[in-house]
Amino acid sequence: MWRRKRKRAPSLRLGAKHLGELAWWERALHERVEWYRGERTMHGQPPPAPGEKHERETLEASAGVTTVAVSLDRYPKALKIAPDHFAGMTLLDVGCGPYPFRLPSRTVGSSDSIL
Repeated sequence: MWRRKRKRAPSLRLGAKHLGELAWWERALHERVEWYRGERTMHGQPPPAPGEKHERETLEASAGVTTVAVSLDRYPKALKIAPDHFAGMTLLDVGCGPYPFRLPSRTVGSSDSIL
């Protein structure tokens, strides 16, 4: 006798690792929105000034784009190199998640297991 398989919710198909990553990013997004609203600092970064805010269709998108915009000098500062140090090179940013902080280097290549 043929029986129809019950469809499982997509989230039930995810393993514990991916569910954990999604939960982490949900919290991180909530923190970025609070930072964008001026309710908290983020990793020592004060909330963005009105002129630094990038407005998009949703509050979450606005917070995400602003996060990247105010952090474009992250790699050069952390590595103590000139902003154009990697110009013309290919850089693979492993584990970058949805925030590609290597963008200012004008390089290509990123990878994250959640994508």
